Amino acid sequence: MSFWSKVMDRSIVFSFDKTGYKRHAKEFIAGEAESALTGKTVLITGCNSGIGYACVEQLLRRDAKVIMVCRSKERGERARTRLVAETTNPNIELRLADMADVDQVNALADGISDPLDGLIHNAGNLIHKKRMASCGVEYITALHLVGPHLLTTRLKPNLVASGSAQAARIIFVSSGGMYTQRLNCDQLFDPTGRYDGVRHYAHTKRGQVVLANALHRAWSREGLSVHAMHPGWVDTPAVRRSIPTFATLTSPILRNPAQGADTLSWLAGGPSAKIDGEFGFWFDRMRVPMHLKKSTKSVQDDGVSLLDRLEGLIHQ
Repeated sequence: MSFWSKVMDRSIVFSFDKTGYKRHAKEFIAGEAESALTGKTVLITGCNSGIGYACVEQLLRRDAKVIMVCRSKERGERARTRLVAETTNPNIELRLADMADVDQVNALADGISDPLDGLIHNAGNLIHKKRMASCGVEYITALHLVGPHLLTTRLKPNLVASGSAQAARIIFVSSGGMYTQRLNCDQLFDPTGRYDGVRHYAHTKRGQVVLANALHRAWSREGLSVHAMHPGWVDTPAVRRSIPTFATLTSPILRNPAQGADTLSWLAGGPSAKIDGEFGFWFDRMRVPMHLKKSTKSVQDDGVSLLDRLEGLIHQ
């Protein structure tokens, strides 16, 4: 990467925006995200629109089989119909689950019997009023951490059983906003004081990166490769709905969903020599730091406290 490109990346704005993607894309290796995924099965949550939808489209075009998990049957069916028409790949199944509801996540896992080559945690939301999930923790924490950890644990045998020469991949879709937060498990599971939806969203995204790192350390010797990524600033229905002022002000520079999904689909089937082995927090097909400033580092970054809390919740 050139000196000036590094300078632009430090600006954040001209890295996370669409000009950053176009600049970074000049370094991509041709063909790495177009290689056939015939015979591969990937499960992805939260994919009836936005980044998830674009990722499914990219995987289908590479001949993968995709299990898409959505909350709404109507929106999911509509998305599935469009995806089959656009890609001419009919190998797509729709399953239903609210990833914040542990009963629904367990039911989802019960219905998955085939080996999996990939598991992508993309389902997400941002709310502005605190609410609690049925498992007894704050809803966004349940959606971004409790449900995904439960599903990952339940589907671990399916991933190990894939039999692929390439490690099965588990990928968490985080956010660049996590760079503003320091992990605090007590606040993560039950935030106190005035509820700041944007800040808490970013906190849970920090938690996803810490969780992915901890799972990779624990499971990599079993043939699993766990990673996290962030897509940059992307124009999606969720962004326009949850942070409309930001979406309006930045609309001229936001990435499109296909650009936001590029690294995600690349991670799902990209070259093992680049991806597997060590944990990665990825952005535009590059490993990037987990912290940009010392003030966000925490003794909880090893993930032990977070894993203990999550294990206690899913086994209660």
